[in-house]
Formats: sequence, C-alpha cells, structure tokens
Amino acid sequence: MPTIPAQKMKRSAISFALTPFTEDGKVDGAAFRRQLHRLRDAGLPVYVAGPGLGAAYLMSTEELDLVYRIALEELIGRVPCRAGGREPNTAKQVLDYLKHAERAGMEAAQIYSLELGHAAKPNVAEMELYYNTVIPATRLPVYLSCHHSSGYVPPVTLLETLLDRFDNIAGIHYGGTDFKFLTQLIERFADRVEIHCAGVYNAATMLTMGASGFMGAEGNIAPQLFASVIRTFDEGDMEGFRVSFRQLMSLYSVVSQFNGNSSSQRAVKPLMNALGLPGGAVRAPMLPINDKDLAAMAKAVMAIGIPELAHCQPAI
Repeated sequence: MPTIPAQKMKRSAISFALTPFTEDGKVDGAAFRRQLHRLRDAGLPVYVAGPGLGAAYLMSTEELDLVYRIALEELIGRVPCRAGGREPNTAKQVLDYLKHAERAGMEAAQIYSLELGHAAKPNVAEMELYYNTVIPATRLPVYLSCHHSSGYVPPVTLLETLLDRFDNIAGIHYGGTDFKFLTQLIERFADRVEIHCAGVYNAATMLTMGASGFMGAEGNIAPQLFASVIRTFDEGDMEGFRVSFRQLMSLYSVVSQFNGNSSSQRAVKPLMNALGLPGGAVRAPMLPINDKDLAAMAKAVMAIGIPELAHCQPAI
C-alpha cells in the first residue's frame, strides 16, 4: 500500500464535480468534459461521482464507468482525480465501489461513514469493524468522510487508531460545526494526513488553524474564485483573501437559500445553465427550482461581482 508522507500537506480547495445529464436522462459527456476543464484550469483537485451534484446514487455501473473514464482522460496528470463515493448501508457496498474505482484507475477514493438506516447509529465497535473491513481492501489512498449528515462522527480516538493501523489513509474530511472536534482533528492529525472541511463555511477557520483546506459544490460555479481563496492565503494577501472568501461565502449563502435541505443539484444545475455554464439537467426523482426562484437566484449571484462570471448574461 502507498505510504502517505508524514509532513505538512499542501493546502488545497477541492471541488466535487457535478455530473451533467441530458434532458432524456443520459450522462452528457461533452458537458462533463467542459466542466472538468473549468475545474482543471483552476488547478482544483476533483472528486467525481460523489453524492449531491455528482449523482452517485442515481448512476448505473455503466454510467460510473463512463464518468470515471472521462474524468481520467481530462484530469490525470494535471490535477488529482478521485472517486467521490456515496454514503453506504453495508461494507459490501464500499468494497464494490473501491474495486470499481481501483479498476478504473482513479487516484484515490473517499469513504463515507456507515449509515444503518431508520436513523440508527453504529456503535464504536461497529464503526471499527466497518473501517477494518473496507480500508485495507484497496491499494488506493483513501479519504475518510466524517459528516454531520450521517448523524454522528467517528470518535477522534478511533480515527487515531485507524491512522496508526493503516498507511493508505491520506486524509480526513469533516462536514460539521463542532469546533471542538474540528480542533482535535487539526491538532492531532494535520501533520500526518490532509484535513479538509466539507463545506466552505469553515474554510477560514481551517486555513488559519493549519489544516489543508476546504471542499464544496460552489467550485462548480466559480472554480477560479474557489482557488483564489487558497492562493491569496498562501501569498499572505489578507485583503485579497478577505475579498475572495467574502464572495465565496456570499455564493454559498445564495445557493443555500434556494437549494433547501436537499441535493444542491436542484438549484446549482439550473443556475449554471442560466449562466451559460455546463450544468446539465436535474435527474429524477429531483426537480429543478422554479423559474421565479431561478431568476432571483441568478440575479443575486451576479450581484456578488465574481470576476469570472462577469461575462455571463443570465438567460432566464
């Protein structure tokens, strides 16, 4: 298995790439390539076929093969190209996914927390059994997702045990607002593996505390803005960082307002289409936001003044 260097990790903003679909429900390969070019040109590491905009829940094995193949053709050797995955109900689902990603040639894979269904939560022994089963089953570097959407996070003591046990754990992604947990992750593990927050709202906290960076869906809309937050921080340009992060948080706020408590594809994809960007159709069973909300959303996004969107003329 690969060994992850025990040194300070390079900071990065990671984007979960959306998967565009045609109106008749097929993967839109041409639109997907255009979107990957935007992320690649911004220098962003990319997760493909993840939950939410990546639509991992909604794709067949054949469609995943297509998405992986296109992503590797467009990204490999230029920016990190990783398999996004989805929240599993069983270890077998993860084992199948890891084998698939490994055969395809993906550079790394994310492993989500186990979801038992009906609001049940695994105990620590069950979590450990799950991770002991899936992590050593692949040669790929893996990133462990600890996300509040699962209703729990693995204890820091368990994460430390796993890091001591398996040398292919490349990083930990945390999505939540428990700053005690977040602080413990950074203090105990930031010199061993990458630590990213899943969601841009903790980006400034992560960077100033010495973590690796942040990740989210907003990079699909404005990848250059996404990258500028890291670049200005690295350059010590605090005014540039303030402006970039403020714009990013404004974008996050607008998307959250119109998205609701659901996959971001219902709002982000129609917005991108309206701005002339490769969003693609929303795939059933989800539905796009209505035209009135879309017009209001596009107006609010354009009012932020994001430089790379200045040329866009919303078609609504």
